[in-house]
Amino acid sequence: MTLPNTLFFALTVAGLCFLSLGVERHAKQVFAKAPPREHRHARSALGAAMLALSLASSVQTSGVSIGVAVFFGTVAVVSIGVALTLAFRPRLLRHLGAVAATVALFAFLAGFFS
Repeated sequence: MTLPNTLFFALTVAGLCFLSLGVERHAKQVFAKAPPREHRHARSALGAAMLALSLASSVQTSGVSIGVAVFFGTVAVVSIGVALTLAFRPRLLRHLGAVAATVALFAFLAGFFS
């Protein structure tokens, strides 16, 4: 039961990190300059896809009614963490998103091959 929860949480963290990096203001904070519009749109799309996969993972693990509630609760808590990271250590956000995406990939592969 731990592996699906790890996948769910890592996808949520990575999704919110990439969504915030899709916003021009936050991208300037993190990268010290505005990245091209195409990069921001790609990050936003990747973040939305990760959040959709996170919702699917939560629903698959806990059922529809509990899974949706757990998903929105986790998004609320993780968004506070992402907002605090943007406020106090914005450059750390790109590393946090990359680590969370890597953990999600390994958790998916471990679940797929087990």
